[in-house]
Amino acid sequence: MREVCAKCGHVLVKDRGYPDAHYILVGEFPGQEEIYKGAVMVGEMGKMLSTELSRACISPLQLRLTNLWQHAPTFGKLNKSVETECLKPMISSLYEKFQAEQVKGVMLMGSDCIRWLTDLDSLEDWSSLDITTHMLAPLPAGVWVMCMANPAIAFHGGVGETRLALQRFKERMDQE
Repeated sequence: MREVCAKCGHVLVKDRGYPDAHYILVGEFPGQEEIYKGAVMVGEMGKMLSTELSRACISPLQLRLTNLWQHAPTFGKLNKSVETECLKPMISSLYEKFQAEQVKGVMLMGSDCIRWLTDLDSLEDWSSLDITTHMLAPLPAGVWVMCMANPAIAFHGGVGETRLALQRFKERMDQE
């Protein structure tokens, strides 16, 4: 039996990847295939992301993959306070890892991550650049956050933006 969200009752989709990873990729919410399989970033999008991570020389052993919402999107079916409560376990988990000095860098993937976790109005001007985030503040010294478009947009016009963002993420990782 899979876990359900204590706040709304949706079935949870768990993180995957190296548990002690220093770098985390945070997607928006699980898609249908992720919900069915119970794991994040699987299926066609997961294959494409794996290919692009490999192309950027980022090893899966360096990463933890997760979603901001760990269950199906509600698309406004829940009030904002319940949606915020659904986010708290994920944000708490990230913050605990920051405090333990485990995590060094985070890539927020998608406009919903940007809207909920930062003060940015849009993603377009900030993709692949270091940003600040109010929901994860205060960040311990040495922790950095970047953002990029949802990798799934690559299915609607090429992988250029995803590729560039992951290359910049790797460059930042190499500065450590």
